[in-house]
Amino acid sequence: MFARDGKLQLKAEEYFPVPGMYGGFNLVLMKKEEVLHSYAAALNNAPHAHPLEGDIVVVSSSWCRVAGGSGQEHVVAVNDTVLVDEGFV
Repeated sequence: MFARDGKLQLKAEEYFPVPGMYGGFNLVLMKKEEVLHSYAAALNNAPHAHPLEGDIVVVSSSWCRVAGGSGQEHVVAVNDTVLVDEGFV
């Protein structure tokens, strides 16, 4: 995750397992246009969603395999976080 020069180097997609959680977090860096296309219905139906700011947003998925229906997916932008899916896993 860190380069030899100490700077953070993230790939476009990174999985972070959490010991004891039996799951973890998957983070995906996406262009805003791709997110607006892929999650249009969820973003349009979100009660508090603001227009996403920034060119790059993060899509965060998390889950715990032992807790049925614990999965959640959020779109995270500079100015807002929107729940776009839940109940999976």
